[in-house]
Amino acid sequence: MAFYTHGDTFAGKKVVWYDPNVGATEPPGSCFYRLGGFDYDDDEEEFGFAELLEQFVNDRNVQPIVGLIIGAWTYEMVGPNDWIIQLLADAQPQMPNLRALFIGDLICDENEISWIHQCAMAPLMNAYRELQHLKLRGGGSLQFKEVDHVHLLSLTIESGGLGIEPLQDIFQAKLPNLEYLELWLGEPHYGGVSADQIEPLLRTNPFPKLRYMGLRNYSEIDQLCPSIAKSPFLDHIQILDLSNGNLSDVGLDALLNVSERLKKLERLDLHHHYLSNEGIERVQALGIPVDVSEQLQGDGEDRYIVASE
Repeated sequence: MAFYTHGDTFAGKKVVWYDPNVGATEPPGSCFYRLGGFDYDDDEEEFGFAELLEQFVNDRNVQPIVGLIIGAWTYEMVGPNDWIIQLLADAQPQMPNLRALFIGDLICDENEISWIHQCAMAPLMNAYRELQHLKLRGGGSLQFKEVDHVHLLSLTIESGGLGIEPLQDIFQAKLPNLEYLELWLGEPHYGGVSADQIEPLLRTNPFPKLRYMGLRNYSEIDQLCPSIAKSPFLDHIQILDLSNGNLSDVGLDALLNVSERLKKLERLDLHHHYLSNEGIERVQALGIPVDVSEQLQGDGEDRYIVASE
């Protein structure tokens, strides 16, 4: 399974494609615009992403720019996107009010999720000190080293396989006001890491204001559940999201061993899972809202996560 359509909303706002031939058409402040989406018919040498971004930031009808979605920045999408990050950083004077940014809004017709490469995010974070919401799709080449950002509230990284270095970077970043952390961990075959490698990261709680923890789309979620059950995160968050993976009764047993801690949650999201009917009944008996929709059948290699390639 993969991303087949672009989202209609982001950070609570409607998303609209920005057409450089027409310019902004929506009332200022009513939406966030999506830039990009190049295909083989586009002459990128004549009008590429740099020209598109320049036109956009100088379009008076989109000011102030509070949110922005970046789609396909080239047709081929080869290699890290450090030049895109630099273009965005350089455009900060034209977008001083930017609060929400999504980089990599690509669907499978444009690129597979595991083929999307990001890069070092520190230059971007240093440029936009008021940024509150950051979403990235694609974990290849991603670096989060030396990120120190007071205002970031939510961080989402959708990946078919998130490596140990970016994971370590994220847990070492200084994000004192982070409330929402959503990580699509993927599977080792596409660059992801084992549960044993993630376990040390869950021993501490570097984000004191975190309310939502999403460890989603993970092929080894059963093996990670014992570490989740012992993690200090569980005493502070309100929502635990382990959806889009291949959770079975094995992982659920580890979670239910600390059922009193789970009962303090406001919500537990397990949708897209391989729990038995008995397992579903057991977790529903916790007495908190639990999403156990999308029950699947399968064993071993027959089980799949939502997005990997």
